[in-house]
Amino acid sequence: MKTILIKSFSEYSVALKESSKEVRFYILGNLLFGIGVNLIALLFNLYCQNLSFSESSIGKLLSSKALGSAPVTLPAAFLLTKINLRLLFIFIPVISSLLYFGLTLTSDFYAILPLTFLTGAFSTFFSVANGPFIMNNTSEKHQVLFFSLNGALGMFTGMIGNFIGGFLQDSFLFLTKNEILSYRISISIGALFILLSIIAFSKIKLATLKRSEKKTILSISNPVIYIKLILPTLFIGIGAGLTIPYINLYFKNVFHMSDSLIGLIYGISQAFTFIGIMLGPLIARKIGKPMTIVVTQALSIPFILILTYIKNPVFVVLAFFIRGTLMNMASPLSDNFALENVPKEEQSFLNALKMFTWTGSWMIAARISGSVIEKDGFSRSFTLTAILYAISTIFYAIFFLLPANSFKKKKEKTE
Repeated sequence: MKTILIKSFSEYSVALKESSKEVRFYILGNLLFGIGVNLIALLFNLYCQNLSFSESSIGKLLSSKALGSAPVTLPAAFLLTKINLRLLFIFIPVISSLLYFGLTLTSDFYAILPLTFLTGAFSTFFSVANGPFIMNNTSEKHQVLFFSLNGALGMFTGMIGNFIGGFLQDSFLFLTKNEILSYRISISIGALFILLSIIAFSKIKLATLKRSEKKTILSISNPVIYIKLILPTLFIGIGAGLTIPYINLYFKNVFHMSDSLIGLIYGISQAFTFIGIMLGPLIARKIGKPMTIVVTQALSIPFILILTYIKNPVFVVLAFFIRGTLMNMASPLSDNFALENVPKEEQSFLNALKMFTWTGSWMIAARISGSVIEKDGFSRSFTLTAILYAISTIFYAIFFLLPANSFKKKKEKTE
């Protein structure tokens, strides 16, 4: 295992050395931005619970962020081909940090609601640009590594953000003896991390996405492949929306864990996922990207059920670690596999369409799940998540592993 890890990290080191300064500054900016976003994500619904918002109201807030994101994704794909992304990478952190800071200035649900909506809308431009930026600014031989590195970076920043968030919340609570104030200070520090990311992003001199002179951004060369790539995403988005936003509340309400312990658990989980994502390209090289995606997703499903029905906190936490690692380790491979199956001029549109599908389904599911959890508890939503993940995995296997559909297999074996 140690040898495999050393080999994996050596490959990433070579890829970084051979990449442009723009890519390295982009990764550094993502690091700071991600720490801030994950710090806030850990604390936000706990903060709302301390404002005496019900699970149903928290569901409305969480879904409003996705609601802000969904209608922006497709226009964003068109706009991103027209502008220098450097301006976007500076503008979005400034606006996002101000919006997140605004969350700390009010206790009114109807003031927080539009703020969460706007954070979703503005952050969408950033998210839509990620995949196409990597495809357009890295060499083909290193693209799968950079997709995995970007995904692993998300887990690493989640780990750091969760550790810091839980620690800050408990520390400021000890100092101020005021729980709401301690949440507000901690969230403000998260907003500061987001703002600091512009230091790195401002070093990017020029970042553009390839566009075709013959086609518009909305041109689709192969509608069938779009359906095959989007349909599994739909079921994953619904399943994730039912469960993922509420796991910290599950730990807090069912097992009475402290915020710092929840932050520690989330941080450890993301450390495991970080390692899993970094190993993803090595596994994909052996068995192919589609097989890696199907196997890891399928193996994660039993652990969702353990997380739901085994009420022993030790087993629940272990299941949380394993589920998160398996379910997320192939996500960057899935993004890379999707984008390499369409022409470069369509990559922004496909990435936006996938994101639209995921955020739209996540938004609806999170809204429904909040009401279901408030009425019936967590088990029903968590079980439905396992079923939906299984359906998504079956579709992916049918579309990309059956002999008639394995059109990328020959190419992958030569990589």
